[in-house]
Amino acid sequence: MLWDLAKMEVISKMEAPPHSEITCMTFLYNCCLVATGHEDGSIRLWNLEINTSVLLKCKEESKHTNTISCIMGYMYKECEVLLAGSYDGHISYWEISEKKSGNTGGMNSTIFP
Repeated sequence: MLWDLAKMEVISKMEAPPHSEITCMTFLYNCCLVATGHEDGSIRLWNLEINTSVLLKCKEESKHTNTISCIMGYMYKECEVLLAGSYDGHISYWEISEKKSGNTGGMNSTIFP
């Protein structure tokens, strides 16, 4: 839920897909997106301005196979980077500004139209 803190009212509400419990989240300041990690090992980006989300995709062998336990964003060389760790012992990184995953050898993926 997105809240108006001055009025203490809900502005909008977005929900994760069924059977995809959110386990952690972070705000990506430069992109103005929220990134969430999920119990099923998936990572989603949420655009609060247009009330939609997308699943970050990567090659099958690079996917997390267990719960995402931590997620954070930071700036590196003028790119916003998303790091995610999971209980499968792997860490993935995504160059959000470049719209590609670090786990896919530079494979491009569209995040938002």
